[in-house]
Amino acid sequence: MTSTSQGPESGARAAHPEHIGHVIFITAAAAMGGFLFGYDSSVINGAVEAIRDRYDIGSGTLAQVIAIALIGCAIGAATAGRIADRIGRIRCMQIA
Repeated sequence: MTSTSQGPESGARAAHPEHIGHVIFITAAAAMGGFLFGYDSSVINGAVEAIRDRYDIGSGTLAQVIAIALIGCAIGAATAGRIADRIGRIRCMQIA
């Protein structure tokens, strides 16, 4: 009696469905990070002309201003997250 189903090839691993939730979580986090990076970049790109016109600065100084703004956003988000964990999200927004 022969079986019509074939076993896994030698050296091949079987899928582990118990890890699929973890894989989906990592994929969703990476996709959200990419989305937010693109959104931040587009917002900054919209502000570049206004900063350049308002302050009449060169391209090197403008690049430093934009980099500092993005670093400040990252630090602010990390700080606000920790504060929100301690005192609560609503209270943190009220303080801001």
